[in-house]
Amino acid sequence: MVFGFQKMNLETRLKRINEARTMGDGKGYYIEINKSGLIIEDLDEDLYGCGRAEFEAERERARKKKIERYISFYKEAIFTDPYDFKEMKRIVQKYLPMRFGKGMRQDLDGYEGFEIKDIFSDLIRYANKISERK
Repeated sequence: MVFGFQKMNLETRLKRINEARTMGDGKGYYIEINKSGLIIEDLDEDLYGCGRAEFEAERERARKKKIERYISFYKEAIFTDPYDFKEMKRIVQKYLPMRFGKGMRQDLDGYEGFEIKDIFSDLIRYANKISERK
């Protein structure tokens, strides 16, 4: 096992590659081939190319969405009172709920005020850095 997941055997991987090819699922075809690490002799280059383009476009959209989220966070965060820990927590959870929301991997309910301030400050620095690279 690797990180709690079983490695997919070669037969299953090839089956998934063939299913993606049969269904015309370019993105699935591209992903499965790259995950396999295999050299496919009868590679459908058109399907693979379309899948790669779709995968990269999706990744670019996700990157832009992330940047927009951090810019919005930054615009609201910079005007926050440096000792209003409750407001800092609210803003962080508003813009980054999948990481800092209730029950998520870094749920802020378990943190004290100055710990929240440290996280908040780090996120402001990161958001500023990301917005400059935009």
